[in-house]
Amino acid sequence: RPLSLCHLLGDPCGMAQLSGLSFVAGGTRRGIAVLSRQWSKAAVPMEQAMGKYRVAIVGGGSAGVSVAAQLLRKLPASEHGRVAVIEPRDTHFYQPYWTMVGGLGLDVKKSERPMDMMIPRGVHWVKDRCTTFDPERSRIALAGGQEIEYDVLVVAAGLVQHFEKVPGLKETMGKNGVASIYSHEFVPNVWANIQAMKAGRAIFTSPATTVNCGGAPQKICYLAEDAWRSAGVRNDIDIGFYTASPGIFGCRSYRIELEKIMKAKG
Repeated sequence: RPLSLCHLLGDPCGMAQLSGLSFVAGGTRRGIAVLSRQWSKAAVPMEQAMGKYRVAIVGGGSAGVSVAAQLLRKLPASEHGRVAVIEPRDTHFYQPYWTMVGGLGLDVKKSERPMDMMIPRGVHWVKDRCTTFDPERSRIALAGGQEIEYDVLVVAAGLVQHFEKVPGLKETMGKNGVASIYSHEFVPNVWANIQAMKAGRAIFTSPATTVNCGGAPQKICYLAEDAWRSAGVRNDIDIGFYTASPGIFGCRSYRIELEKIMKAKG
């Protein structure tokens, strides 16, 4: 019968084991350190990928790396070489850290790790970009021209920010008080803007499109409000949170409580 990732992980009833290593319990910086220590030897990119893998993981971000780590723990050693991570980048970014870069002034460089230290040694690192999915044939095509067949496909490719889709946004990003926590390049500007602001109107936005973290626009808003309150300038700053979605959060129970928090903070 068809294989599923849950069956490979020994969890046929759910996806409980997919979380990999916990970043929340130990903190973000410790989470990255734990991942790095798990595989002290660097992974080596494959010069030529195999034609077929039992599991093909598209994406070497936190999700893809965590799934690969779980598979290595669950599968026998003889199966490790039949797991592939398709990832073209040389640098791994732990993106949940960026909210704290923008809201607390932490160093954005701490969110970076060499990709070869993050991909578990033992799986095949296919250093290429996936361009096409062909689920009917259980195949993916790579930018280099190769096709890979799979039994199980895990898509964890992440998202790409297209600031140019908003007229004028790309040109002013990183300038004129405009920045984004979704960008490794521009997130340090968020903290700089928070520190520089002493009075006026601060605008935070949340798009209706899919984003890396749906709660992050509110988190940076709350962190900024706290920073201004601590600096004694909160009463001089008018904060506006604008969302393109029907509510400030998709889940009704959370939305109700968050609306109470927003009201209390003014």
